[in-house]
Amino acid sequence: FTVAGGGAVFALSYVVFGFALKAQSTFIAPRCTARPPATIHSRQHARTRGSAMWGWIFWVSSLSYARLLKGVPGTGTRKDGFEGVPLKVNMDGIVLLRYHVLCLKVTIVATVLCVAVILPLNLSGSCFNYGTTVPDGCSAQQYNLTDYGRTTIANIPSLNSFADGNVFGTDRDGSLGRLYGIVLCTWIILACACSLMTREW
Repeated sequence: FTVAGGGAVFALSYVVFGFALKAQSTFIAPRCTARPPATIHSRQHARTRGSAMWGWIFWVSSLSYARLLKGVPGTGTRKDGFEGVPLKVNMDGIVLLRYHVLCLKVTIVATVLCVAVILPLNLSGSCFNYGTTVPDGCSAQQYNLTDYGRTTIANIPSLNSFADGNVFGTDRDGSLGRLYGIVLCTWIILACACSLMTREW
């Protein structure tokens, strides 16, 4: 239901925004009120920006940081946006955009690792075994985990359950390997973030 509801809201918002562009609504952004309505969308702008429904996505994605600093074509203050001072993004805005791009890349890596690696590791833990006794290293509270709780690290026995407290030892059900896997994914995400920050900043 969550995915269906989110998808429905996304589709509705997308369609409404497209109609707002086509209707040249100045409520789209505060800066639109001080410029000709044609700067939002018109037949002349459609040649470069595409349709009001989806063309603007590719057009905005094609704008470089240098172009944003100099000014976006077709957003001037006179003659339907083709003359006058165009809309610009200051340096603070460029820094913010680059920061968002960096966060998006890290989020994609983290999402892939969490869904493909960490989630299966947590789900396959042994702290939730309905109909059996509470496993070693798991508390009674963990034994009554909800469906969500089974997807978290709470479903994996604690380190105290391993013999002699040796965290480098082995265990029969692979719980220690699951913990190592989660730590490894954390290191990968951290390394990715540091690498991107080194290149971007």
